[in-house]
Amino acid sequence: MPHKSPFTDWVADEWDELVLAKGARLSLEVRHRRWFDLYQRTYIDGKWVVGSDDASLVASLGGYLALESEDYRSCRDLLRQFLAHPDLTAEKIFRGHGSLFVLEANADMLCGNVKAGIERLRKPLHAPRRQKHFLNVVRNDLISFVNTVGLEETLDPQIAEFVAEVVAYYRGLKRVSERVADATTYRELNDALLQTFGR
Repeated sequence: MPHKSPFTDWVADEWDELVLAKGARLSLEVRHRRWFDLYQRTYIDGKWVVGSDDASLVASLGGYLALESEDYRSCRDLLRQFLAHPDLTAEKIFRGHGSLFVLEANADMLCGNVKAGIERLRKPLHAPRRQKHFLNVVRNDLISFVNTVGLEETLDPQIAEFVAEVVAYYRGLKRVSERVADATTYRELNDALLQTFGR
């Protein structure tokens, strides 16, 4: 019996057109315009008119296009709309859409709300049944965050503290985690995060 896709054909087809080989060759402006047309067909009068799986395709594509445009507020707000989808429970978010949960917090930190973003990421890391799944997602997003801010920029001590906490979750990196406390640039945080691969 063939596997049934959780996505509606017309939503998945448009997503494919904008993301796969052909879509990668389109300009950011064209991709954004076509994405916005898709968004307007799926989010009407302040609510999603498609299921959460379809909404995840629309929101993730729009979020990444907004990040590419350095429009962090639009990215964050779109992902908040998605996370408020009536079909989503906390468990469904953490099981199937954890990367979008993390991306929303990342975008919020890029908007300047560092403490609030970190607290949203910290909570699932302290839940043992979610930690393993989330750890690598959070690590990857922190790498994206520090590279977006700029590796030579003077770091926010709140970010350094959180990176030290994340690195400490990985086996054999306690000393690396402790050294993060003396870091002065995002490059040092990036280097520490990269050491977690393969652990």
